[in-house]
Amino acid sequence: MPRSIPWSLAERAYADYSRRYGTSQSLERLAERGGFGPTELDVHVPGWRKEVGL
Repeated sequence: MPRSIPWSLAERAYADYSRRYGTSQSLERLAERGGFGPTELDVHVPGWRKEVGL
């Protein structure tokens, strides 16, 4: 697994995350706390693994 993901992918994941759960945490705050994990990305951006070459 990559140790980091492109910020553009995190933004796409956050767009879905915030629609589902609200914006009480900013994307920047989520990133400070470790960002989205692989399973969360599977939920919020299906197909992300192919995009990053996994």
